[in-house]
Amino acid sequence: MRLRREKMERKLAYEFIDTQNNNIELLRKDKKYINIQVESFENDFVNFWKFIGAEGDIENAREELKIKYHESIDLKTKKNTNNKRNFKKITSKN
Repeated sequence: MRLRREKMERKLAYEFIDTQNNNIELLRKDKKYINIQVESFENDFVNFWKFIGAEGDIENAREELKIKYHESIDLKTKKNTNNKRNFKKITSKN
């Protein structure tokens, strides 16, 4: 009885996955899309710019990409990678 139930649950799970995959494929069927890698976005940006039909100063936009607003910790040095900002500690006066 337990084995039969597990098989039924597994079958339902696979049917659900197939249905979701089919729905996604139908959504994407007539759509244009572009693959962009986060690691190489600065290089892929020109292709992205052209793909979306952007207008304006592309060089200015590329310079804007170089600004790091929310940098993270460098995993090798364990230090904040943002040396330019000085954040104040917020304290509550209760």
